[in-house]
Amino acid sequence: MEVIMKRILTLFSFVLLSSTLLSQVAIPPAVGEGTITDPYEIASLENLYWITAGDSIVPDPDQETRWSSHYIQVADIDAGDTESWFFDEYQGWTPIGFWSVDFQKPFIGSYNGQHHTIYGIFIYNPNMSHLGLFGYTEGAVIKNLGVISANITGYNILGILSGWTNQATEVTNCYSTGYVQGHGIYAGGLIGINEWSTISTSHSSAQVNGTQYSGGLVGFSRYSSLIQDSYSTGNVTGTEGLIGGLVACNHHSSHIIRCYSTGSVFGQSNRVGGLVGWNHMDALISYSFSTGDVTGNFYVGGLVGDNYLSNITRSYSTGHVNAYYDLVGGLVGISQYNSLISDCYSKGFVVGANFAGGLVGENDNSKIVHCYAIGSIDANMNIGGLVGSVLTGEHFADINNYWNSETTGLTSSEMGEARTTEEMTYPHAANTYVDWDFIDIWCVDDAYAVNDGYPYHLDPTLYTEDLISVDEPFILSNYPNPFNPETKISFTLSSQEQVQLIIYNIKGQRVRTLLNDRLETGEHSVIWNGRDETGKLMPSGVYLYSLVRDRFSQSRKMLLLK
Repeated sequence: MEVIMKRILTLFSFVLLSSTLLSQVAIPPAVGEGTITDPYEIASLENLYWITAGDSIVPDPDQETRWSSHYIQVADIDAGDTESWFFDEYQGWTPIGFWSVDFQKPFIGSYNGQHHTIYGIFIYNPNMSHLGLFGYTEGAVIKNLGVISANITGYNILGILSGWTNQATEVTNCYSTGYVQGHGIYAGGLIGINEWSTISTSHSSAQVNGTQYSGGLVGFSRYSSLIQDSYSTGNVTGTEGLIGGLVACNHHSSHIIRCYSTGSVFGQSNRVGGLVGWNHMDALISYSFSTGDVTGNFYVGGLVGDNYLSNITRSYSTGHVNAYYDLVGGLVGISQYNSLISDCYSKGFVVGANFAGGLVGENDNSKIVHCYAIGSIDANMNIGGLVGSVLTGEHFADINNYWNSETTGLTSSEMGEARTTEEMTYPHAANTYVDWDFIDIWCVDDAYAVNDGYPYHLDPTLYTEDLISVDEPFILSNYPNPFNPETKISFTLSSQEQVQLIIYNIKGQRVRTLLNDRLETGEHSVIWNGRDETGKLMPSGVYLYSLVRDRFSQSRKMLLLK
């Protein structure tokens, strides 16, 4: 019996090893030469592994040649088998592109997913860095690709799409879902570090857990990088500082334009923000917003934790903000060293110990221009309806700012002027919003349909209209659009999946859940009659409908006209 059992165990081990080895077979693409005009066609996990395999597995062309070639993906790829791939020191996928202090071999080619997906990429290597589908890129082009249901665990510089994009890499129309766990620094739902590079029309719904520099989309965006028309919806947590719903740190002349985040953000130290933890050194945030709740210790803000020698314009936050200690604001925790906040507002309530403001916790020798705050505030000392504390200097300015003394519960502030709800909402009082630009920047909410009667930014669809071209083509639509009183929302499923269909108003507030069920493969449609969950008829305006699936999310805009 003992001999028989040994033979059975030996046979089982051989079968298991054989299946594991077979799953790592590298098969060259059947079509293409790897040039820009004739790219390799990637149709399977074996083709994908061929790109990243070492020279001992694929000697010709060598890895450096493969990492400088051009690719298009011609089918959805199931990479779930990577969870059963075991190497000497780690488990799962080997990233395309490599970086170390002594040696760099980046991916410098192009990869066009053609709106296909890669499902189930798995990496477990808690002691390694530069992990993702791509590990390190320079001057690469990655576009039209969804990396979904991924699971990435590592040390530093992690992202589902790429660990580090560098040297003018362009990422366009890409998205990620899944989970990222970082034991060190620089973890992002899509990319760990974005350096001298651009991310456009991309998004992530991944859950991100890290220590420092953890962001829903990007961990660290630095050195004149650009993130535009992109968003994140996953929750972000960090055991230490610099945590952001979209980006942990927007650094050194980098820009974030027309972006938003909706997930909750939790950090156990300082510089925690609904959109960005630290906006630092000539950085810019404009036409952006956050709606998730934010929790941290110090330097905690609904949009930005710490605005340091940088600018924030035409942006807002609506999430609730809670700081266990000091320097907390509805929009920004602290704005310092010749920074600027202009044409912004915050609406969430603020809770902290000291230095708490409806808009900014502390303004240190910086400018605040044409802003307002209306959220309630609960703190112990140095509390203000607009700003909790100020340090003046040559760059200090307080120009036509306001807070609602009724909704904030405060009649005093270090900056701004107190107004009542009646004075701040339409038709606002003559002594409110003095010299504000209601032609190119602000709109009045005369129908109380967009922002509860308070001013809102001109054409708020700028925040959402172009952010959502990241999805599979022709999968989600509604007709008629514009509509009155109802519209039919149609979508197609390629597999049986759990589906939610949710209606939001332009402020990101949920109006109604139309569907929450597991559906079969094929075409489906749902009628929305323009009413919320209680049956109340909604006012005219722009609405978003969002389809959330097991392996995918997508949103579109529609217009209700009466």
